[in-house]
Amino acid sequence: MKRIIAAIILLLSCTEYLSVPHHTKAQKLTVDRLLWKFNASHTTYLAAADSVIYAASPTGCTDYVPCGPPARLFALDEKSGKQKWMIENVGGDSAPVIADGRVYQSGGASLFAINAQTGQVEWKLKPGANGTVMHSPVIAKGMIFFWEVQALIPAGFFGGTLHAVDLKTREQKWKFSISGGMVSAPVTDDGLIYVGSTGGSLVPEKGRLYALDARTGSVRWKFGVAGSSLTADGGIVYYAGTDGFLYALDARKGRKLWKIKSVQGFYSTDLVNGLVYLVVPGQKLQAVDSKTGQPKWEFKTDREVYSSPIVSSGVVYVGSIDGGLYALDAKSGHELWSFKMGNAMVSSPLVADGAVYVASHDGYIYAIKSLN
Repeated sequence: MKRIIAAIILLLSCTEYLSVPHHTKAQKLTVDRLLWKFNASHTTYLAAADSVIYAASPTGCTDYVPCGPPARLFALDEKSGKQKWMIENVGGDSAPVIADGRVYQSGGASLFAINAQTGQVEWKLKPGANGTVMHSPVIAKGMIFFWEVQALIPAGFFGGTLHAVDLKTREQKWKFSISGGMVSAPVTDDGLIYVGSTGGSLVPEKGRLYALDARTGSVRWKFGVAGSSLTADGGIVYYAGTDGFLYALDARKGRKLWKIKSVQGFYSTDLVNGLVYLVVPGQKLQAVDSKTGQPKWEFKTDREVYSSPIVSSGVVYVGSIDGGLYALDAKSGHELWSFKMGNAMVSSPLVADGAVYVASHDGYIYAIKSLN
C-alpha cells in the first residue's frame, strides 16, 4: 500500500513537467546557407533600416582584456555585406536605433545622432560630466529617452538618470533618477515609459519597476519587485523579477494579473501572438501563454543562452554560447533548422528581408538565408 501511495505522489509531482513539451536541439537540421560574413573585429549589436545593417561594437578595453579596436559603428549593405561607412569612438553594448534618416547610438559619455546615409555626426548630447550612456534609446512622441549611468564596474553599474529630450530642439524635457542598482532598457507603450532596477545590498534604493508619464516624467505607478528585463504589449507589462518570478501587470494601474515561478529566474523576454518567450538560465528558452502564464513549451541548447529571442513570421530565433543560432516554430517549439558559427553568441539576432543576421564572439557578423 505504501508503495502505491508513493507512486501516486511521484506521478502527481511529474504531471506539470510532463504536460509541457520539452525539445532539445536536432543536429541533423543544421544548415549551411551563409550569404556573407563581415569581420568587425569585435562582438556587435545589430539593427536594420532601408536595406542597411547597422552594427555597434564596444571598445576592446576591459578590466580583463588588453585594449583592442576602439568602439565603432558600421553601416553594411544588407545584400552583400560590403561596408558603406564606419566611424570610430561611437558604439557600445547596445544596438543602434534608426529613425527619420538618423542613427542614434551611445558613445561613452554622449548620445550621437548620425546621418544614416553618410555616417557624418549631425549632433551629440553629453548629459553629465562623469556618466556613461547605456542601453539602446527609445523614441516616442517626438522625444528620445536614454539612460546615463553613474558608475561602471565589471559586474554591472549602479544608479542612473533617464533623460527625455525633444528630438527637434534637443531640449531636455525631464529626467528621472534612480540612486542604485542596475537599470533596464526603457520600454514605451501607450504614452508610458517603463523602467526596472535591481537594487541590491550595496545600494540604498530598493529595486522596483516604474511606470512614467512619457510627457512629464511623473511616476504613474511603481511595483515593488527588483528586475531588469521587461516588455509591454496589449495593455500588459511582462516583467522578469530577480526573485525568479515572471509578472504580468496591468499596464495602466500596475495591478498584478498573474505570476509564474522559475527556480533559476529569467534573463530576457519577448512577446508575439499571445506567447511570451523567456530566456531561462540553464540553457533554456521557454514560451508561456501571455494571458494565463501557463507554460506551452521549452527548448534546451548545449550551453547557456544570453541573447534575447527574436520572433518573426512564426519563427523564434535565439542564439547560444554553444555557437549555434536556432530557428524554432513559435507555436510548438520544434526546431526548424540551426546554424553553427563556432563561437559564442550573446547579442540578439536580427531578421530583415528574408535573412537572419547574427554577431558572434569571433568578431564576425553573419548573414544567413532564412529557410522558413
